[in-house]
Amino acid sequence: MARDLEILRGLRGDAILRARDENTPPSISDRVSYIVSSRRNSLARPTQTERDSYEVASAEFSGELGRLRTLIDGDQRRLQETLNEGEAPWVPGSLPVWKKE
Repeated sequence: MARDLEILRGLRGDAILRARDENTPPSISDRVSYIVSSRRNSLARPTQTERDSYEVASAEFSGELGRLRTLIDGDQRRLQETLNEGEAPWVPGSLPVWKKE
């Protein structure tokens, strides 16, 4: 499986299993959504369950963020360098390599 899809599965959960009505563990997004929806109209302090959900989501997000940084800083940079060396057309969102002729 591609690393970008693994990162998305970590953030959003396993959509394939969810579509088959299989039990899946809460994703980072599920945990954050739970906290936001339960806190939306509340003036009380966060519950222990909300705090625990935040701690788990925070720890899981740290791991996924590290994997995302590796993907962007390493793989994407190498791909862009390869494209530039091969004189491929400019890719939107990237900085062009300027050569004065």
